[in-house]
Amino acid sequence: MKKIIFTLCIFQSCLLLQAQDPHFSQFFMSPQFTNPALVGIGSGDWRVMSNYRNQWGDAGTAFNTKTIAGDMTFTRKKVADNHLGLGLTFMTDESLQGAFRSTYASSSLAYQVKLDEYHHLGVGVQALFGNRFIDFSRLSFGEQFTSGGFDLALPSGETALANMKPFLSVGAGLLYSYNNKDNLNIDFGVAGFNLNQPRQTFLKDIREFLPASYVAHFNMEYVLSDRFLMSVNSIYKQQAVQNYFTFGGALGMEFSGGAQTHYLFAGLYFRKGDALYPYMGLQINNFQMGLSYDITTSSQVKGPVAPHSFEFSLVLKQPSKTPGAIPCPGVK
Repeated sequence: MKKIIFTLCIFQSCLLLQAQDPHFSQFFMSPQFTNPALVGIGSGDWRVMSNYRNQWGDAGTAFNTKTIAGDMTFTRKKVADNHLGLGLTFMTDESLQGAFRSTYASSSLAYQVKLDEYHHLGVGVQALFGNRFIDFSRLSFGEQFTSGGFDLALPSGETALANMKPFLSVGAGLLYSYNNKDNLNIDFGVAGFNLNQPRQTFLKDIREFLPASYVAHFNMEYVLSDRFLMSVNSIYKQQAVQNYFTFGGALGMEFSGGAQTHYLFAGLYFRKGDALYPYMGLQINNFQMGLSYDITTSSQVKGPVAPHSFEFSLVLKQPSKTPGAIPCPGVK
Protein backbone atom coordinates (compact mmCIF):
# COMPACT_ATOMS: atom_id res chain seq x y z
CA MET A 1 0.00 0.00 0.00
CA LYS A 2 2.81 2.40 0.84
CA LYS A 3 4.33 1.69 -2.58
CA ILE A 4 1.09 2.72 -4.28
CA ILE A 5 0.86 5.93 -2.26
CA PHE A 6 4.52 6.65 -2.92
CA THR A 7 4.14 6.17 -6.67
CA LEU A 8 1.13 8.49 -6.78
CA CYS A 9 3.03 11.11 -4.80
CA ILE A 10 6.01 10.95 -7.15
CA PHE A 11 3.93 11.35 -10.26
CA GLN A 12 1.86 14.13 -8.71
CA SER A 13 5.07 15.98 -7.87
CA CYS A 14 6.82 15.41 -11.18
CA LEU A 15 4.25 15.63 -13.96
CA LEU A 16 4.35 19.02 -15.66
CA LEU A 17 0.63 19.72 -15.39
CA GLN A 18 0.38 18.90 -11.69
CA ALA A 19 3.61 20.20 -10.15
CA GLN A 20 3.00 22.98 -7.63
CA ASP A 21 4.99 24.92 -5.06
CA PRO A 22 4.02 24.83 -1.36
CA HIS A 23 1.52 27.51 -0.34
CA PHE A 24 0.44 29.11 2.93
CA SER A 25 -2.98 30.05 4.23
CA GLN A 26 -1.33 32.94 6.10
CA PHE A 27 0.29 34.29 2.93
CA PHE A 28 0.28 37.76 4.51
CA MET A 29 2.75 36.41 7.11
CA SER A 30 5.19 35.01 4.50
CA PRO A 31 5.98 37.93 2.17
CA GLN A 32 9.01 36.40 0.45
CA PHE A 33 6.84 33.57 -0.89
CA THR A 34 4.29 36.10 -2.14
CA ASN A 35 6.47 38.69 -3.87
CA PRO A 36 10.23 39.41 -3.62
CA ALA A 37 9.39 43.12 -3.89
CA LEU A 38 7.88 42.87 -0.36
CA VAL A 39 11.36 42.31 1.14
CA GLY A 40 12.28 45.11 3.51
CA ILE A 41 8.82 46.67 3.36
CA GLY A 42 7.87 47.49 6.92
CA SER A 43 7.97 49.97 9.77
CA GLY A 44 11.28 48.77 11.21
CA ASP A 45 14.82 48.05 10.02
CA TRP A 46 14.65 44.25 10.40
CA ARG A 47 12.28 41.36 11.05
CA VAL A 48 12.49 37.58 11.53
CA MET A 49 9.57 35.35 10.51
CA SER A 50 8.67 31.69 10.85
CA ASN A 51 5.76 29.59 9.54
CA TYR A 52 4.69 26.03 10.24
CA ARG A 53 1.96 24.33 8.19
CA ASN A 54 0.53 20.85 8.81
CA GLN A 55 -1.66 19.83 5.88
CA TRP A 56 -4.00 16.81 5.79
CA GLY A 57 -2.51 15.36 8.97
CA ASP A 58 -5.76 13.54 9.80
CA ALA A 59 -6.28 12.06 6.32
CA GLY A 60 -3.34 9.69 6.00
CA THR A 61 0.13 11.13 5.53
CA ALA A 62 0.67 14.77 6.47
CA PHE A 63 2.46 17.44 4.48
CA ASN A 64 4.64 19.42 6.90
CA THR A 65 6.12 22.73 5.77
CA LYS A 66 8.48 24.79 7.95
CA THR A 67 10.10 28.12 7.16
CA ILE A 68 12.35 30.67 8.77
CA ALA A 69 13.07 33.98 7.07
CA GLY A 70 14.56 37.36 7.78
CA ASP A 71 15.02 40.65 6.00
CA MET A 72 16.70 43.98 6.62
CA THR A 73 16.45 47.52 5.29
CA PHE A 74 19.81 49.12 4.48
CA THR A 75 19.45 52.57 2.96
CA ARG A 76 16.35 54.04 4.62
CA LYS A 77 18.48 56.53 6.59
CA LYS A 78 21.09 57.24 3.91
CA VAL A 79 18.78 57.94 0.97
CA ALA A 80 15.67 59.83 2.06
CA ASP A 81 12.43 57.97 1.28
CA ASN A 82 14.15 55.33 -0.92
CA HIS A 83 15.48 52.10 0.54
CA LEU A 84 17.05 48.76 -0.29
CA GLY A 85 15.90 45.49 1.29
CA LEU A 86 17.67 42.13 1.50
CA GLY A 87 16.01 38.89 2.63
CA LEU A 88 17.01 35.27 3.27
CA THR A 89 14.60 32.34 3.54
CA PHE A 90 14.96 28.65 4.40
CA MET A 91 12.15 26.14 3.96
CA THR A 92 11.64 22.39 4.36
CA ASP A 93 8.68 20.43 3.07
CA GLU A 94 8.07 16.73 3.72
CA SER A 95 5.45 14.03 3.27
CA LEU A 96 5.12 10.22 3.54
CA GLN A 97 6.44 10.39 7.11
CA GLY A 98 9.59 12.14 5.88
CA ALA A 99 10.33 9.81 2.96
CA PHE A 100 9.73 12.56 0.39
CA ARG A 101 11.53 15.77 1.38
CA SER A 102 12.29 19.12 -0.19
CA THR A 103 14.63 21.84 1.05
CA TYR A 104 14.89 25.39 -0.27
CA ALA A 105 17.13 28.39 0.39
CA SER A 106 16.44 31.72 -1.28
CA SER A 107 17.80 35.25 -1.31
CA SER A 108 15.72 38.27 -2.32
CA LEU A 109 16.71 41.84 -3.12
CA ALA A 110 14.22 44.71 -3.37
CA TYR A 111 14.36 48.45 -3.92
CA GLN A 112 11.55 50.89 -3.18
CA VAL A 113 11.33 54.41 -4.61
CA LYS A 114 9.12 57.22 -3.30
CA LEU A 115 7.05 58.72 -6.14
CA ASP A 116 5.47 61.45 -4.02
CA GLU A 117 4.29 62.01 -0.46
CA TYR A 118 1.94 59.00 -0.46
CA HIS A 119 2.94 56.72 -3.34
CA HIS A 120 5.83 54.24 -3.62
CA LEU A 121 6.96 51.79 -6.28
CA GLY A 122 9.11 48.74 -5.58
CA VAL A 123 10.87 46.04 -7.58
CA GLY A 124 12.39 42.80 -6.32
CA VAL A 125 14.33 39.80 -7.61
CA GLN A 126 14.88 36.38 -6.06
CA ALA A 127 17.22 33.42 -6.53
CA LEU A 128 16.23 30.07 -4.98
CA PHE A 129 18.30 26.92 -4.56
CA GLY A 130 16.20 23.76 -4.14
CA ASN A 131 16.71 20.07 -3.56
CA ARG A 132 14.08 17.31 -3.53
CA PHE A 133 14.96 13.76 -2.62
CA ILE A 134 13.59 10.37 -1.58
CA ASP A 135 14.75 8.64 1.61
CA PHE A 136 14.46 5.00 0.50
CA SER A 137 15.31 3.79 4.02
CA ARG A 138 11.82 4.97 5.12
CA LEU A 139 9.99 2.98 2.41
CA SER A 140 9.27 -0.68 1.80
CA PHE A 141 8.47 -2.34 -1.55
CA GLY A 142 6.96 -5.65 -2.58
CA GLU A 143 10.34 -6.95 -3.76
CA GLN A 144 11.59 -6.61 -0.18
CA PHE A 145 8.89 -8.82 1.37
CA THR A 146 10.10 -12.15 2.74
CA SER A 147 8.59 -14.91 4.88
CA GLY A 148 9.78 -12.99 7.92
CA GLY A 149 8.35 -9.65 6.80
CA PHE A 150 9.97 -6.74 4.96
CA ASP A 151 13.76 -6.80 4.68
CA LEU A 152 14.81 -3.24 3.79
CA ALA A 153 18.36 -4.45 3.10
CA LEU A 154 17.11 -6.12 -0.10
CA PRO A 155 16.98 -4.20 -3.41
CA SER A 156 13.73 -2.30 -3.90
CA GLY A 157 13.41 -3.24 -7.55
CA GLU A 158 12.60 0.36 -8.43
CA THR A 159 15.69 0.97 -10.56
CA ALA A 160 13.95 3.73 -12.57
CA LEU A 161 13.66 5.97 -9.49
CA ALA A 162 16.54 8.22 -8.51
CA ASN A 163 17.00 11.38 -6.50
CA MET A 164 16.73 14.47 -8.68
CA LYS A 165 19.58 16.93 -8.98
CA PRO A 166 19.49 20.24 -7.08
CA PHE A 167 18.07 23.13 -9.06
CA LEU A 168 18.24 26.92 -9.24
CA SER A 169 15.07 28.98 -9.71
CA VAL A 170 14.68 32.72 -10.29
CA GLY A 171 11.79 35.10 -9.65
CA ALA A 172 10.90 38.80 -9.82
CA GLY A 173 8.10 41.11 -8.71
CA LEU A 174 6.66 44.63 -8.74
CA LEU A 175 4.88 46.44 -5.90
CA TYR A 176 2.80 49.61 -5.71
CA SER A 177 2.12 51.11 -2.26
CA TYR A 178 -0.05 53.93 -0.93
CA ASN A 179 0.38 55.15 2.64
CA ASN A 180 -1.15 58.34 4.00
CA LYS A 181 0.68 57.79 7.35
CA ASP A 182 -2.57 58.30 9.20
CA ASN A 183 -5.27 55.69 8.76
CA LEU A 184 -4.81 53.89 5.43
CA ASN A 185 -2.22 51.58 3.87
CA ILE A 186 -2.74 49.90 0.47
CA ASP A 187 -0.39 47.79 -1.61
CA PHE A 188 -0.84 45.79 -4.78
CA GLY A 189 1.76 43.62 -6.47
CA VAL A 190 2.50 41.03 -9.14
CA ALA A 191 5.29 38.47 -9.17
CA GLY A 192 6.63 35.49 -11.09
CA PHE A 193 8.54 32.50 -9.73
CA ASN A 194 10.43 29.62 -11.42
CA LEU A 195 10.79 31.88 -14.46
CA ASN A 196 13.66 29.74 -15.79
CA GLN A 197 11.53 26.55 -15.37
CA PRO A 198 14.27 24.31 -13.86
CA ARG A 199 14.28 20.58 -14.59
CA GLN A 200 12.47 18.44 -11.99
CA THR A 201 12.37 14.66 -12.38
CA PHE A 202 12.82 11.45 -10.39
CA LEU A 203 12.54 9.37 -13.58
CA LYS A 204 15.46 10.87 -15.58
CA ASP A 205 12.96 12.38 -18.00
CA ILE A 206 14.39 15.52 -19.61
CA ARG A 207 10.86 16.69 -20.49
CA GLU A 208 9.83 17.19 -16.85
CA PHE A 209 10.40 20.62 -15.31
CA LEU A 210 9.00 22.91 -12.63
CA PRO A 211 6.51 25.26 -14.33
CA ALA A 212 6.58 28.99 -13.76
CA SER A 213 4.06 30.43 -11.29
CA TYR A 214 2.48 33.88 -11.29
CA VAL A 215 1.03 35.79 -8.34
CA ALA A 216 -1.17 38.87 -7.92
CA HIS A 217 -1.89 40.13 -4.39
CA PHE A 218 -3.68 42.98 -2.63
CA ASN A 219 -3.46 44.24 0.94
CA MET A 220 -5.23 47.04 2.81
CA GLU A 221 -5.13 48.25 6.43
CA TYR A 222 -7.61 50.87 7.58
CA VAL A 223 -7.98 52.45 11.03
CA LEU A 224 -11.67 52.45 11.99
CA SER A 225 -11.30 54.24 15.31
CA ASP A 226 -8.90 54.75 18.20
CA ARG A 227 -9.26 51.10 19.22
CA PHE A 228 -10.28 49.21 16.07
CA LEU A 229 -8.69 48.61 12.69
CA MET A 230 -9.45 46.42 9.70
CA SER A 231 -7.20 44.43 7.38
CA VAL A 232 -8.19 42.96 4.00
CA ASN A 233 -5.94 40.53 2.08
CA SER A 234 -6.25 38.61 -1.17
CA ILE A 235 -3.99 36.57 -3.44
CA TYR A 236 -4.29 34.80 -6.78
CA LYS A 237 -1.71 32.24 -7.93
CA GLN A 238 -1.46 30.39 -11.24
CA GLN A 239 0.97 27.52 -11.89
CA ALA A 240 0.51 25.44 -15.05
CA VAL A 241 -3.19 24.45 -14.99
CA GLN A 242 -3.45 24.77 -11.21
CA ASN A 243 -4.64 28.02 -9.62
CA TYR A 244 -6.21 29.31 -6.42
CA PHE A 245 -7.76 32.53 -5.18
CA THR A 246 -7.92 33.54 -1.52
CA PHE A 247 -9.79 36.48 -0.05
CA GLY A 248 -10.54 37.55 3.51
CA GLY A 249 -9.84 39.93 6.31
CA ALA A 250 -9.38 40.47 10.01
CA LEU A 251 -10.57 42.96 12.62
CA GLY A 252 -8.06 44.19 15.17
CA MET A 253 -8.84 45.53 18.63
CA GLU A 254 -6.39 47.35 20.88
CA PHE A 255 -6.50 46.09 24.47
CA SER A 256 -3.86 48.33 26.04
CA GLY A 257 -3.05 52.01 25.87
CA GLY A 258 -0.07 54.28 26.14
CA ALA A 259 2.99 54.02 23.93
CA GLN A 260 2.74 50.22 23.68
CA THR A 261 0.91 48.48 20.83
CA HIS A 262 -1.17 45.47 21.90
CA TYR A 263 -3.70 44.17 19.39
CA LEU A 264 -5.89 41.10 19.13
CA PHE A 265 -6.99 40.05 15.63
CA ALA A 266 -9.83 37.79 14.51
CA GLY A 267 -10.63 37.10 10.87
CA LEU A 268 -11.97 34.74 8.25
CA TYR A 269 -10.51 33.77 4.86
CA PHE A 270 -11.89 31.82 1.92
CA ARG A 271 -9.81 29.87 -0.63
CA LYS A 272 -12.07 29.29 -3.61
CA GLY A 273 -12.95 25.67 -4.25
CA ASP A 274 -10.77 24.44 -1.39
CA ALA A 275 -11.19 25.71 2.15
CA LEU A 276 -12.62 28.22 4.60
CA TYR A 277 -10.36 29.13 7.50
CA PRO A 278 -10.64 31.33 10.59
CA TYR A 279 -7.61 33.29 11.73
CA MET A 280 -6.55 34.52 15.18
CA GLY A 281 -3.60 36.83 15.73
CA LEU A 282 -1.85 38.63 18.56
CA GLN A 283 0.52 41.59 18.36
CA ILE A 284 2.44 42.76 21.41
CA ASN A 285 4.83 45.59 20.60
CA ASN A 286 7.36 44.08 18.16
CA PHE A 287 6.15 40.47 18.47
CA GLN A 288 3.35 38.86 16.43
CA MET A 289 1.82 35.41 16.25
CA GLY A 290 -0.99 33.93 14.18
CA LEU A 291 -2.99 30.70 14.04
CA SER A 292 -5.33 29.49 11.29
CA TYR A 293 -7.27 26.28 10.74
CA ASP A 294 -8.38 25.14 7.26
CA ILE A 295 -11.86 23.65 7.00
CA THR A 296 -12.04 21.80 3.69
CA THR A 297 -14.97 22.74 1.45
CA SER A 298 -13.96 20.82 -1.70
CA SER A 299 -15.12 17.35 -2.80
CA GLN A 300 -12.38 15.83 -0.61
CA VAL A 301 -14.76 16.08 2.35
CA LYS A 302 -16.74 13.18 0.80
CA GLY A 303 -13.98 10.74 1.71
CA PRO A 304 -13.94 8.61 4.87
CA VAL A 305 -11.85 11.27 6.65
CA ALA A 306 -12.17 14.97 5.84
CA PRO A 307 -8.68 16.49 5.46
CA HIS A 308 -8.00 19.46 7.74
CA SER A 309 -4.92 21.66 8.02
CA PHE A 310 -3.56 24.20 10.47
CA GLU A 311 -0.87 26.86 10.32
CA PHE A 312 1.12 28.77 12.92
CA SER A 313 3.25 31.88 12.37
CA LEU A 314 5.66 34.01 14.41
CA VAL A 315 7.19 37.40 13.64
CA LEU A 316 9.77 39.41 15.58
CA LYS A 317 10.69 42.84 14.27
CA GLN A 318 12.33 46.05 15.33
CA PRO A 319 9.86 48.38 17.08
CA SER A 320 8.26 50.83 14.71
CA LYS A 321 10.02 54.17 14.25
CA THR A 322 7.46 55.42 11.74
CA PRO A 323 4.95 57.92 13.20
CA GLY A 324 1.42 56.78 12.49
CA ALA A 325 2.40 53.26 11.41
CA ILE A 326 -0.70 51.06 11.28
CA PRO A 327 -0.60 47.73 13.16
CA CYS A 328 -1.86 44.82 11.05
CA PRO A 329 -1.97 40.99 11.11
CA GLY A 330 0.67 40.92 8.39
CA VAL A 331 4.39 41.57 8.74
CA LYS A 332 4.48 45.31 8.02
